[in-house]
Amino acid sequence: MRIRAKREQGDTLVEVLLATAILAFLVAASAVIMNSSLSRVEVSLERTQVQAAMQGQASILRALRDAAIKEYSQDALPQWKTVMTYARPQNPTAEAAVCTDGGFGGTRFYFKPDSTVDTRSWLQAQTTPLSMLPVGTDILPAPGAGIWIEAYKGMDGGSLPYYDFYIKSCWENIGSGPKQELKTVVRLYGDL
Repeated sequence: MRIRAKREQGDTLVEVLLATAILAFLVAASAVIMNSSLSRVEVSLERTQVQAAMQGQASILRALRDAAIKEYSQDALPQWKTVMTYARPQNPTAEAAVCTDGGFGGTRFYFKPDSTVDTRSWLQAQTTPLSMLPVGTDILPAPGAGIWIEAYKGMDGGSLPYYDFYIKSCWENIGSGPKQELKTVVRLYGDL
């Protein structure tokens, strides 16, 4: 019969518990890191989708202006002139926070996202404030519900008049956290 030395008896209970605690800590830490990364990916995806919708509004705005100038459609000129009536003098509130409803005394407007070559149906003006956040079951903003346009006429005194169109968006974060907001400016030169 062989007698084992004390060193060869195996791990003690304390050693096993310590190894299990270290493993549990590493698993928990990696779960926190993965959750944080997933949250950043979701926010990035949200912002990308909202930027695409805002660029769609900018594209329709440019197309309407071009159609009015080049007279592609007899309906485009009256709609473009209507858009011009919404313009307010440039003021410092244009750069204000997006998710607040103050500072703009004009008409916010947006274009239907399914606008086609038929320019009669493009413009949707709102004389009352648009919904600052998406409504109903929508998570991300859409034109008229979380995305809108504010128009400002450039300062007088220049040789060529211009209009700044602030396309703004505001929405609740999918996860927890503050409201998300984006804005972009489209500057168009000329007056009809």
